[in-house]
Amino acid sequence: MQTEAIKKRIVQGLIEEITLIEATDLELVGHALIELIETKRLVHHGLNSEHRPVGYTVDSFTQDGSIVGEYSVEKHYFADISAKDEPPKYDKIPRDIDHALDHSNPKKIYLISSQEEPESFRKKFNGTAHGIKYPDRLEIYDARELAKLIHKFSVDNSAAADFFSGFF
Repeated sequence: MQTEAIKKRIVQGLIEEITLIEATDLELVGHALIELIETKRLVHHGLNSEHRPVGYTVDSFTQDGSIVGEYSVEKHYFADISAKDEPPKYDKIPRDIDHALDHSNPKKIYLISSQEEPESFRKKFNGTAHGIKYPDRLEIYDARELAKLIHKFSVDNSAAADFFSGFF
């Protein structure tokens, strides 16, 4: 059994690696994590036949469209782009939400980013139009939360550990 100190070092190392991950790898890691969280198979269309990210479809989804996953390695994913005295505004996050909603009427939308969200993000985002309108549908995972999940699933499931060890 791992001590808490060892777990913290492992998770910190994973966070650092996740922030450097390429878009293609985040697609595969994020897709696998959603399948593990939801314990169901999803369709992954976020990569084309040449294994490059595509933008015209949502990245992952269940057959019935009730769950959608979108992945981003954009460096400023969590950046508030509003002017100083304006309400918070985000660029990519609302576009990802709208993209998921255009695909179907999902009950759950996973937004997975390789970046670490700033401490003030949740409070600010929850006050935006998308944060107010879709709080029960959104599952937002940043590098820290991804690292914790990867560690947990890897400890609990040797097949998951084998899969994730190919990336980290």
